[in-house]
Amino acid sequence: MWISGCDIFVSISYIAIMCVQVYTDYFESFTIFYLWHNYLREAFTVSHITLSSSSFLLMAATIERYLQSTTDPRTGSLFRLLARHRASVVLFCFAASCIFRGTVFFEVAVVYNSRCTGFSSMGLATSRLFSNPVYDAVWKFWIRKIVTVFLPFTVLASFNAAIVYNVRRTDRDQTVKALIMFSTVGTRAEVTRLRSRLRAVTRMLVMVVCCYLAANIIDVVVAFWETIDIESLFANEGVYTVTTDISSFLPILACAMRLPIYATNDKQIRTELDERLPRNMSGYPTKGPTKVIYDFYSDLFDSHVHLPPYHLREDGYLIPSVLPSEVRHAIKSVKNRTAPGPDRIRPEHLKNLPTALVNTLARLFTRYLSECKVPSQWKTSRTVLLYKKGDPQDIGNYRPICLLSVVYKLFTRVILNRIERTLDEGQPCEQAGFRKGFSTIDHIHTVTRLIEVSREYKMPLCLTFIDLKKAFDTVETEAVLEALGNQGVPTQYIRIFRELYSNFTTRISPFYDDITIDVRRGVRQGDTVSPKLFTATLEDVMRRLEWDNMGVRVDGRLLHHLRFADDIVLITPSISQAERMLADFDDACGKIGLQLNLTKTMFMRNGWVPDAPFSLNGTTISECSSYVYLGREVNMMNDLAPELGRRKRAAWGAYKSIEDVVKKTKNIRLRAHLFNTTVLPALTYASETWALRKQDENAVSVIERSIERVMLGMTRLTQVRAGIRSSTLRQQSKIRDAAVYAKLSKIRWAGHVMRLNDHRWTRAVSDWTPRNVKRTTGRPPTRWSDFFTKSFKERYDALRVSRTDRTHWTTLARERDKWKDCWRPLGLPDDQRESR
Repeated sequence: MWISGCDIFVSISYIAIMCVQVYTDYFESFTIFYLWHNYLREAFTVSHITLSSSSFLLMAATIERYLQSTTDPRTGSLFRLLARHRASVVLFCFAASCIFRGTVFFEVAVVYNSRCTGFSSMGLATSRLFSNPVYDAVWKFWIRKIVTVFLPFTVLASFNAAIVYNVRRTDRDQTVKALIMFSTVGTRAEVTRLRSRLRAVTRMLVMVVCCYLAANIIDVVVAFWETIDIESLFANEGVYTVTTDISSFLPILACAMRLPIYATNDKQIRTELDERLPRNMSGYPTKGPTKVIYDFYSDLFDSHVHLPPYHLREDGYLIPSVLPSEVRHAIKSVKNRTAPGPDRIRPEHLKNLPTALVNTLARLFTRYLSECKVPSQWKTSRTVLLYKKGDPQDIGNYRPICLLSVVYKLFTRVILNRIERTLDEGQPCEQAGFRKGFSTIDHIHTVTRLIEVSREYKMPLCLTFIDLKKAFDTVETEAVLEALGNQGVPTQYIRIFRELYSNFTTRISPFYDDITIDVRRGVRQGDTVSPKLFTATLEDVMRRLEWDNMGVRVDGRLLHHLRFADDIVLITPSISQAERMLADFDDACGKIGLQLNLTKTMFMRNGWVPDAPFSLNGTTISECSSYVYLGREVNMMNDLAPELGRRKRAAWGAYKSIEDVVKKTKNIRLRAHLFNTTVLPALTYASETWALRKQDENAVSVIERSIERVMLGMTRLTQVRAGIRSSTLRQQSKIRDAAVYAKLSKIRWAGHVMRLNDHRWTRAVSDWTPRNVKRTTGRPPTRWSDFFTKSFKERYDALRVSRTDRTHWTTLARERDKWKDCWRPLGLPDDQRESR
């Protein structure tokens, strides 16, 4: 910032000195000529002082960046000292510039000639200081020249070379340490962003310094020539004149070049420039992106459905006081390294609170609950827009995330811990989102088993995948409060939620222009209690639907839909039934502000469902042959090949995120650990639900070996020519076998499913055989359970166990210890840790 300020003063001084003289000659104006002579000395002095200040500030910034780039622990204290006293360093740089360059003011004199008039009445001349040999030789050349020319040039050149060397040397180690510390995908992305930011800042500084060095090289050469042989320099008067003019102009040009350098390396500056430029030049719409964002989110967060205020019933429930132990328990569940809210308080601050402050928070939370009043600061948030997918120019393809106060989220976490059991007990087994003991694998397993059985028994099956428009942001607040009341949440907690959601505003800062928007509906994406509030509201909607005779019958129970938060799939035996259910659901959602996204709502049917038109409110619902449901691509043929193609792309994407590290590190175990914890989960996602065939196992192994060869710096051709077996490469890489990893995941999941006793659909469809339906002759397609049936048959045959003494695998899976003993030779799921 200070360097930019110096550049501005240099530019102004240059215009005041050089350009005004041109205007005087062109217009022949004596007034401008008179003014120019009166302020010339001041402008000349300011330009010299700001040029030197810019040089000294560049030196300070370069030294600070050098201290930050080096790994020497002794420089840490010096770097922290400079960082704490940056204001003092800036003042010192300006004071030094005034001392060494301020005397320029006394070197130039304005001479008035009383005998002449007009332009001849005034002129410039050197002052008496030039006749002083001490000033001219010692101060002006040996002291000022060395301090303001030679010293900055030498320091900047040497330190920038050291910075580049340090960055290249320490980049690998810092990246390895960062990936070890931050092992999740989100934090790895944050580390990558921080590394890119540091590199951009370093690159920007190096370019600015190189521009400075290039602008001052002539001045250094001339000064060095003056030191060695000043007579030969004056003898070449033409060269001396040209070099002096160029050396005086190049620093001005260097200052002007800094803004393009800043814009090239800093994304925020580029964004600011795009916003400030005229719209027809920057390519934005005529009303501007800020206006587009304001209109979109003002409409999104505005209430569109008039609902009467929910009448709170007095239940006589007295809310107990918040205990310090509750606050401490809530603090432990707060995630570290998350963005702070408007108050800038971070989770790490809460983790280090002393006991006295924890007790104070408990008393404050108790008062807020009893009075149903919260601080006004909790009713504001900062919203950031996260790009999802699709057209980046479409504002609808961004997810708004509210950055709320961490203390506010701690308060709602305390409330959630109290009402979570009540809300979970009100959820049916069809809802698997944001519930303990549930995951996406539950519903993926259910859907794939439905497809598998319907294909084997030639039963009609139609799956309708529903997409809601901005579901979390558009649900009406009164509908949320009513749902909490219907599910038995105490009235006092509902009152506090009404208080938290009333008069709420959020601030969006696109291009550094703050936009304040009133939020009149929706739950806060970023609040810990929001998912539970949404699923409770959706459950309240589902209870009003009359779907008792709809769906597919599984062991005497009707399965008509599955939910994972707002990802909903309707399960029907016909298109007409799906059309009716979709219309009922759309009507019920419209009453609480939710809307269906009909462009993304699709249905999929097998060959035993007759073709029929499928529409909603005159809009045709698209039919698809496959659909990506909760991260896995499903199709009615239960073909795993398309999903393996997606897994291949995901695995390569995961490898690219760690490629720089695994190629540079020499630690084999660290490299294998990064591969096993990053690439393998991406490659084998939802492998618990795969009906593994031999060709599928080979496909997974081929993908893994291709990545393994790249990680070892080898190609397939090189491997074949060298005669290296894949088993030899595996011994070198020390990574785990992906096919075995997928089998172990499936084994662990099968044991988990067979031990379920909560009547969820995952258990019901696992060993489901349709009644009153006869399977046709011929070999059926590979089932999910065939892997276990075949494995146990081979084991019993090898041990020569009679058929009467054989225990079915589902019976063994119900007992955890016996189930582990059965698969011990393959490697237990609990024994998957690598030895460190």
